[in-house]
Amino acid sequence: MNTQVIVPPSNAIDLLTIDHRKLSELFTDYLELGEGDSRLKEKFANFLSRDLLKYMIIQENVFFPFILSKIKRGQDLVDEAIVAHVGFKELIAKLQHMGADDELFDATVKVLSQRFDVYVDDMESCFFPLLKRSEIDLDELGVRMRQGAEKVD
Repeated sequence: MNTQVIVPPSNAIDLLTIDHRKLSELFTDYLELGEGDSRLKEKFANFLSRDLLKYMIIQENVFFPFILSKIKRGQDLVDEAIVAHVGFKELIAKLQHMGADDELFDATVKVLSQRFDVYVDDMESCFFPLLKRSEIDLDELGVRMRQGAEKVD
């Protein structure tokens, strides 16, 4: 019998990349619903909101502080990311006060998706190269991020 155990990556960049792809897929799935069932749309939007908030909490509580403790020139990137997080949280709050029947519900999810795509591009093209060039132990950071995720669940 083959009892292969799948071990999740511990590298911080790999963990973030997995989160990016998972969230992007959720946005795509939502946007493909079209004019579908409003209860299903609300459930999808709730999943998206929950997962995106969890992602941001881990970054704000673990990822960013760790980076700032190791890389002094990372402050500008962290500041920009935090401003993006504020925008995500504002859109999520709007969604939570709307029903899927609201005429702006789909548009709000779409704008959130577009902003997330830009955020991911910035993260992967700016943050990731900085991390790779640094002395940061990406496995240690990944372990801390996973521990932070367990606390958020």
